[in-house]
Amino acid sequence: MKFQTTRIRRVFQPLMVTVSVETSSAGSSGLLQTYDDVSGEYIPDRTLSPLVLTPLVYAACKDGSWENGIANKNIANIKWYYTEGDSSTVKDAEAYSLLTVTRNQSDTNGQAVMVQNLPMGSRIQLWFTGILPDTRTGENIVVTSDRLILATTENVKGELSISVDGETNIVYVPVLDPLFLYEWAVAHGKAEYNSMVYGQALSDPESYMRHVPFRIQYASETLTSGDIFNACTVKIQEKTQQGGYTDVATGGRLVSVSKSEAVFDLRLIGSWSCYVALVYDGAVIGRVLLSFGRKYPAFDVRAINRAPITDGEIRRDRALVTVNAGKILFYLNYNDYNAYIDCCEALINLVWYTRTQYGERRHNCGQEAKLDLSREVIGKAPSGGWVDVSIDAEYHGVQNIATDGGVVLTDGGEQLII
Repeated sequence: MKFQTTRIRRVFQPLMVTVSVETSSAGSSGLLQTYDDVSGEYIPDRTLSPLVLTPLVYAACKDGSWENGIANKNIANIKWYYTEGDSSTVKDAEAYSLLTVTRNQSDTNGQAVMVQNLPMGSRIQLWFTGILPDTRTGENIVVTSDRLILATTENVKGELSISVDGETNIVYVPVLDPLFLYEWAVAHGKAEYNSMVYGQALSDPESYMRHVPFRIQYASETLTSGDIFNACTVKIQEKTQQGGYTDVATGGRLVSVSKSEAVFDLRLIGSWSCYVALVYDGAVIGRVLLSFGRKYPAFDVRAINRAPITDGEIRRDRALVTVNAGKILFYLNYNDYNAYIDCCEALINLVWYTRTQYGERRHNCGQEAKLDLSREVIGKAPSGGWVDVSIDAEYHGVQNIATDGGVVLTDGGEQLII
């Protein structure tokens, strides 16, 4: 007697891969250089202290089918590329002798060394790509790093200069922003306003209200007062198509600027570059490049109502959205009250669709769907009594300031309506 044979296939969970670059150069990141036109020296000088760029590719899987950790040794076809200034022309960094790259079977696989000083006023974007073979499934996963900004700033009056304290390559990750999530929850009636919670969210380093501190220096001394300090002003500038510079006005993506810091509204910024310019005695003494970008982690979305349908049913479905296996939540905690608020709609646009044997129909947007199945022709025969529910989902992009006939809208005070 022959029995039915059932084949069972092993299904692997997908790899979670993160990509970054570790930089080092004589105790600093070395991405930015200053050129002193009096002494003719670069700080740092890459001919003496080379810039070392080490790829860090981390791969992990929750089902235990992969050895979690740094996967550099497994990366194949590592290539470093760059673009110059505002050009979109991509160049091979090795072919143009910008870098030397090490390829081996260790954690330093793909490490690049740069011994060139960039000319004053120049700027390049530098990144790497490679292939991570998933030996479990036979899939080749393309890995690409974020772009690094390398530049040489102007310093035309000897010992007077300006520098940025902290990152000059600023990456905004909206899913990590508690201020944006909390304001959205309050605006949509999911949470009550509390000044303590707002203050904590506002001061969070991941919030969209990003403070960029800088210092004015004369020789090795940081200036906070005195005649030289009082004669200095700081501006935020953009480069023009003609190669010059223009001042950036406050009131939009630039919230404010002083001699000690600039504040930016990252909700209004996607990919953008600007300069912190030090002005002394009516002339620009030096500029420091700031680069802005965004990072959107991969997410998963699915409808969670799996119940069978009935004729004429008004069916409500809800989307479950997860990022790195977790929901997009804001933890509200003050006094004796605490709660987790689901904020996926704040960041992700969800559009619901149904499909039957007779076609597809678009429904509402949002985390919840109201599907009037009496309007769907789902068929009466056993083979036709079905309806597929699907969700089209993508991150919301850069926000814009709301206007009415050219008039900027606010909440009645200083807060802009986005």
